[in-house]
Amino acid sequence: MPAELPGTYGHVERALRGGFPDVAWRERSALQRGVWLQRYIVDTGLAGAAARVGVRAVLEDADLLGRYADALGTAQLRAAAAFMQPRPALYHLRTEAGRQEVDLVVELVARRLLCFEFKAGVAPDARDARRLVSLRDWLGTDFVRGAVLHSDTSIYPLAERILAVPLCAL
Repeated sequence: MPAELPGTYGHVERALRGGFPDVAWRERSALQRGVWLQRYIVDTGLAGAAARVGVRAVLEDADLLGRYADALGTAQLRAAAAFMQPRPALYHLRTEAGRQEVDLVVELVARRLLCFEFKAGVAPDARDARRLVSLRDWLGTDFVRGAVLHSDTSIYPLAERILAVPLCAL
């Protein structure tokens, strides 16, 4: 957490531009040393208004559009997780060096993981699943399933245990 927190506008802007990373899981495993928390402003409409970012600006900026898709998908999965028993934990994964990142990791019972990447575009391919493939190979059987969530309407396989799934399916 930064020593000085920005004012409301600065806080919203930083959350939209990538959040405030805080170390999450400590020393439980090699994987968990690289896990970071990421802050989200759940109401993307409110976030856009607070940051003075309109719909057109979001649609014209691929980076912002991806961040909004990420925030929307995470909000949907967080709401669904609230009704699960036992309640799963949700994390953003970034390795210490920042070389590997996965948008959302859902830890179920017995350290079984569901992993998600959010893409604002349509027709994701194997390149869009590469981080999930690396994580799957590293975790082995603890990696239950992965999905690249996208803005099209098709569901199809991208790799073993990894699917392309429409964001609207959430």
